[in-house]
This record gives sequence, C-alpha cells and structure tokens, in this order.
Amino acid sequence: MKPQSLLAMILFFSIVTSCVKPGCDPLNMNGPMSPAGSWQLMQDSTSNWLLNTPAVNTNYIGVAGDYFDFRTDGFCYTKEGNVYDTLAYQLVSPKSIILQNFGLVVNGSTEPSVLTQTNNTANITTHNIPTLDGTIFREVNLKR
Repeated sequence: MKPQSLLAMILFFSIVTSCVKPGCDPLNMNGPMSPAGSWQLMQDSTSNWLLNTPAVNTNYIGVAGDYFDFRTDGFCYTKEGNVYDTLAYQLVSPKSIILQNFGLVVNGSTEPSVLTQTNNTANITTHNIPTLDGTIFREVNLKR
C-alpha cells in the first residue's frame, strides 16, 4: 500500500471515530439531525411563577407508553399519561425548534426552543423567560 493511501485511511478513520460531541452522526457528517420519529417521554417539567399568583411547578415523569412522535407532516403527536395532544412544529435549525403551545407566545409568534439531540436522546428547553410578572420555563427529556 502506498504511504499516501495509508495516510488517507488513517486520517479518515480518525475523523469518523473522533466524532463525540452531542448530535454528531459519523455516518451523516454533513446532514443535520432531525427529531423525526417516535421518542419515549422521560420527563416534562414546567415552572410558571407570576408575581400575583403562587408558583406553579410540575415535574411529570414519563411512564411506559408515553411518547412524542414527530411526523414529517409538521405535527408532533404526544401522549402523557392519559392525555393526548397534537402540536404543530417547525425545525428552525439543528438546535432550534418551534412547538405550538410549548413556549411563550408573543404577538402571535411562538418563541423557538433549544433542541439538544443525539442519536438516542433529545432535550427541548424553552428559554427561561423573565417577564415583569415573573418567569416561565419548560423542559422535555426524550429518548429512543
């Protein structure tokens, strides 16, 4: 084997095996990851604190059968316990997603949430939104 071919193979192997950061897919190095498909719900936490009302904090721990199912038609079907819902969604970038009724709606527009994803896990987090009345926050943890 020529030294150039051996060097090229070593370089290629080191690039593929060194891909360790979250969301890195060595088989699809140039393509963004997508939340498409079904995910098991692990946890759904919210915190709403307003000056004029007591704080509302929830921490739902997913049970067998709970899911977030992102379809290619732009809808996400969810099940938490015995509650089903359908949310419109839009992937803004590989790290940003808009989910209907998920975050803060300002002037009719939903603010994008942060999407952190690997092949087997996904985390969707709203920005911790401080307002004059308090703060609003939501985080969902999913796994395949």
